[in-house]
Parts: sequence; C-alpha cells; structure tokens
Amino acid sequence: MRVLSLIFCLSFGVTIQAQDVAFTQYYAAPLLLNPSLVGAASGKFRLTAINRDQWGNVLVEPFSTFGASMDVRFNAGFGKSDNGDLIGAGISFFKDKVTGLDFSTTRMTFYGAYHKLLDRNTKQYLSGGLSIGINTQNVNYDALFFGDQFNGTNGFDLPTGEDDNPIVNNITYSDIAVGFNYTISPSKDLSIHSGLAIHHVSEPSNTFYEDEEEPGESVVPRKITIHASAIMRMEGDVSVIPRAIFTSQGPHNNLILGSNLRLGIKNTAGTAIQLGLWVKPSFQSEGGVNLDAITLLTGLEFRSLILGLSYDLHVSDINVAGNQRGSFELSVTYTGEDESEDVLCPAF
Repeated sequence: MRVLSLIFCLSFGVTIQAQDVAFTQYYAAPLLLNPSLVGAASGKFRLTAINRDQWGNVLVEPFSTFGASMDVRFNAGFGKSDNGDLIGAGISFFKDKVTGLDFSTTRMTFYGAYHKLLDRNTKQYLSGGLSIGINTQNVNYDALFFGDQFNGTNGFDLPTGEDDNPIVNNITYSDIAVGFNYTISPSKDLSIHSGLAIHHVSEPSNTFYEDEEEPGESVVPRKITIHASAIMRMEGDVSVIPRAIFTSQGPHNNLILGSNLRLGIKNTAGTAIQLGLWVKPSFQSEGGVNLDAITLLTGLEFRSLILGLSYDLHVSDINVAGNQRGSFELSVTYTGEDESEDVLCPAF
C-alpha cells in the first residue's frame, strides 16, 4: 500500500492518505505506541529493539522496518517529599525501508511523561506524555518508472512528463504526538491498563513537490490509537494477558485482538515462556469486516531480558499472492536496575 501510494502521488500529483507502519508486538515498542508509556517500566531504564519484515514474496524485496528506544524513570519527589509520582524521559529511532523502490523513512523522537500516583493501595496511576520528532523521507527516482515512459512494447525508456513538476529527493518535517495511560492493580493478581494516543497532531505536510500549492501536496493524516490490556495471575505462576489495540488513520481502521499466556519456569525466578494468539480484522470501505491475519507469538523471559518472536499468517487475498504468506517480527527488551513491583504497562 505504501509503494502504490508513493507512485500514485508522484505520477498524478494527488493527495495521498497512507497509514503508519504498525508493529504486531506493539508493547515491545511502547514509546512508538504511546508517548505516555515512556518511563512506564519496573526498572530505572529500559532498552528496546524491534524489527519487522513484511511481504517477503509478494514483492521482489520485502518491506523492512526497525525501531529502537531507550527510556528512563525517576521519582518526581525527593527525600521525605516523595509522593510516589514518576517522571519519564526517552528517545526512539525508527527506520522503514522499501528496498525495491529505494524509499525510506527515518524518524528520531524525544519523549517526556509524568505518571501521577492516584492511590498507593491499588497502585493506580494516570500518565500523560508528549513526543516531538523529526522525520526524514528519501526516494531514489532512478528506481521509479512512470506510465508515460512505456514505449509500447518492451520497456520504460521514454522521457517522463514528471520533469515538468519540480520534485525533491528528500524531505524533513517535525511531528508531535500526545498520549494518556491509566493503570490500576486492585489486587496482586490483577492489573488493568488502558491508553489513548494521538499521533501527527498537526497533520504535517510531507509532499515531495517543491511547490506545496501544486496538486501533489500531501499531509500525514492524524492517527488515533486506543489500547487496553490486563495481566491476570493464576495459580502455579501462570498469567493470562488479554489485549487489544484499535487505530484509526484517515480512511484506515485496524484492530489487533488476542491474548498471551505466560508460564513461569519452576525453580528459576524471573524466567518464563510466553505464548500468544492474536487476530487482525480489517475494516472494508463498504462496511464489511474481513480477517486479515492470524498471529502466533512466542517469547522468553530471562529476568530483565525479554525476547519475542511473532509470525503474521496473512489470509486476505492480496497477501496470499506469494508463496510466503507471512511477516516476521523479532523484539528484544531489557529493563535495568529493577526497583519496583509497580506495573505501568505490560512487558510485551
């Protein structure tokens, strides 16, 4: 979809309504999910990295998406004035590349959040966060061919009228997101989390045309994300972690719904296996709902280190065009200097 949107924009000069890349293991990229989750970890700092390869056999070369982040947390009060509030700060790096077209997006984002303690007994927090990012997009036009270049027989070697419209190879624009998160642990066996984030608040322009008054002017549509999850601890160091995320951006509405099962390994404190099964319904423009993908996940926890591997088995018509019908994601999360049992957001 991103490839087609780019070509359509450059060829015909219309406004595009593409959507952001979405990680299946979205809680393994908490800062990209919601800026209010910065610092929402049990340790003083957290490092994350996630990589996704998509459409490996539908396209000649797959989409490749990589994200990494670092965030820290510290007490808002000091000494006897400690009120239980927390402050979070962080930075993230994101790169999305379509190698076949040599089109890439790079983003560097800075975050800040405040976690207000509402009740100590239920570990109830209300968090608010803000992020400010710098986005750069690059395209190599030598890798693109337009309809007016087709010679009518066997190639695209004619000149293109696109030279009449001044276009640039790279653009840079700033971006703002805000978010809120609420968490409560009414008992030691239950934690509930919910959040709301608004990305691209100002809907920044990302046109490749030098003259923004030309028909090729485009913007990044505002994106609204709603996410919710719970951690329900059972007997025998077993936990069930249901979760859901809904995103709406322009004409696109997406949903991920499912659950993880966490199985603690006996006689090895802090070590566990996670298994997950999720579904991705897609909402059609005519009002129907189709199943886009089924996701299988496995993860390993080694105290402060968490490894996650997921596979999206695509079942929609466009995704089964190739022999490889899936997308892989690999994530790594490390939480350092664990100092609190408060859980402001799930691990992944």
